[in-house]
Amino acid sequence: MEFFTPQPPLADFPIAGTPLRALVLRGPMSLLAYIGVPLDHWAAGTDLDFRCHWGITFEGEGEGMMRPAGWYWWGWDYGHCTDVVDLPPLSPEWQERIDDFRRALLEHFNDWREDRGLEPVTGFTPMEQKRWTAAEVVEDVMDVAMNVKAALEAAEAGAAALSGGNADS
Repeated sequence: MEFFTPQPPLADFPIAGTPLRALVLRGPMSLLAYIGVPLDHWAAGTDLDFRCHWGITFEGEGEGMMRPAGWYWWGWDYGHCTDVVDLPPLSPEWQERIDDFRRALLEHFNDWREDRGLEPVTGFTPMEQKRWTAAEVVEDVMDVAMNVKAALEAAEAGAAALSGGNADS
């Protein structure tokens, strides 16, 4: 039994006025987003640094299954502590292990609180989490793409300045 079978993209489109392409996929536990450039673009393979949801978690060439071949991709996911993560159902044995761990953690935490003269707590308040929709991820990808476009333009302008005014020389 396979853990995950790749699915068709939820969104796959060029970013107008740029060499960039956007890709949004459903991963095994969360939505995934990518910005790509053609493999023959000067930025392919470079260590681009741009802001995206919790940072870049993938860099590399498309393999032709999840990420189209012929492109270099930078990707990130929406499966972090502030995101709702869709986990497969747990077996009763695993659920019992997790419940035991939570009880032990709470006991340890309350021992720590008692040592400091603090009142014990009865449980942990869950952090507010966001369930991302594909449309929200596409909107986020568009924002990231504009930042990447600006970074590429700044790098090209810097190269042009170093080469005497022509980035292609």
